[in-house]
Amino acid sequence: MQSNPFNNLPKINKIAKAFDIESWPVTGLKSYLGHSMAVAAGDQLMSVLGTWSRGVIPGIHSVKEPAKDVYRDNLDILTENKVNEPSHFIGAFLNAKGFGGNNASAFIVNNPTTLGIIENKYSKIFLYAYSFISFLIFLSTR
Repeated sequence: MQSNPFNNLPKINKIAKAFDIESWPVTGLKSYLGHSMAVAAGDQLMSVLGTWSRGVIPGIHSVKEPAKDVYRDNLDILTENKVNEPSHFIGAFLNAKGFGGNNASAFIVNNPTTLGIIENKYSKIFLYAYSFISFLIFLSTR
């Protein structure tokens, strides 16, 4: 999960328990970017795409360990990079807080899982035709 972790851990913990997640990786990009001028969710999306490409969730490098009063049940608060096969990571929550108390969360799913869902819904002929037409449109724009 990409987030400003320490503000949202009680909520994340409840979600982890509800879905029987024993060790949910939690990280935060602020230790790398500070308060970036970009859209926070955009920074988080780029990080997730990198995780899906390289298999690395960046740890929170600005702390050695979370404070003692931080919720930890069912959570793996990463202070070191977590490395796994890229295919291991199926989905991610992006959570961004805006000025004035606005908050938004989105769950995104990796390409193989998304393609599997689409393949279950549509016939192979339809997908082939769609891919072919998309390719022709791409060629026409060059």
